[in-house]
Amino acid sequence: MFGRAVSRFVVRRTASVPCRCYCAKGQDKQETTQIVEEALMEQIQLFKNGMAPFVAQAQRGWDLSKKDKLTLNREELRVLINQSRDFRVFLPFLCLLMSPMALFKFYEWTSKYPDLYPSTFVTETTKSLRYKSLLVKRMTEAQKLVPLFRLLYEYQGQVLPFETLLKKTPFFEQWSPENVAALLSYFGEYDYIHSAGLKTYAINEFREHLNLLAIEALRAKKEGWKMNIDDLTEGCMDRGLPWNGDGTALQKRMEAWTDCILIPKTPTLKVEALAVYSIMLFLQSDKKKF
Repeated sequence: MFGRAVSRFVVRRTASVPCRCYCAKGQDKQETTQIVEEALMEQIQLFKNGMAPFVAQAQRGWDLSKKDKLTLNREELRVLINQSRDFRVFLPFLCLLMSPMALFKFYEWTSKYPDLYPSTFVTETTKSLRYKSLLVKRMTEAQKLVPLFRLLYEYQGQVLPFETLLKKTPFFEQWSPENVAALLSYFGEYDYIHSAGLKTYAINEFREHLNLLAIEALRAKKEGWKMNIDDLTEGCMDRGLPWNGDGTALQKRMEAWTDCILIPKTPTLKVEALAVYSIMLFLQSDKKKF
């Protein structure tokens, strides 16, 4: 993200220490000053490049939010999905970006919180970092939920039929706070809201988001799954599914996820069951192939 300047910090393993410590290790002070200046300018450029499309997307999302979601096409639904997520992460992202220590700790922070990037600020470099960090985060949070799955479903590592999950999965209000926190952290930026004490709001936001993803999946199915590899990858990641494999494998996962929504005798979408289904698929995937 910061280009050559930060890469040199990373190579020398000094990205997380103040500049004075960097100089104290015998490095040339003039070279250090140049590196810091380059990193600062690229950080400013990152903000400029991301802010204009962020505002434009927010305006378009506002206009689309006034319409019936069922009448929108998949591309318009994706704008709403990105806008909703971007608003949740923009403030903490801005605080990190503008922090005086961001020059030295931004990589460390964003590796720990890979969901903090608003969509308009994502570059090829940050996308790669996000994928790697998100994989580690989801592996950790998914394992925290395994005891709950064993208790509810006698889970032994297999993906249970969605009809079974519908019958046996309790509503989030009946989950322990620790299990709710692990699930929200697994799916992304909701754990920041949850950790701030807004538990009910975080759960409601997650439900609304998953419902919107369900509408988008149904629209994609109706349009014949005209999605490229990047769209399919983002679609699987958004839904908590594994995102490794080629386009055919990704589309099959999306289709299976969408078929769950269409199961008969399901008057309303029970997002708890859908969330558990996604996590079980992730737990069953081969993490070595990511």
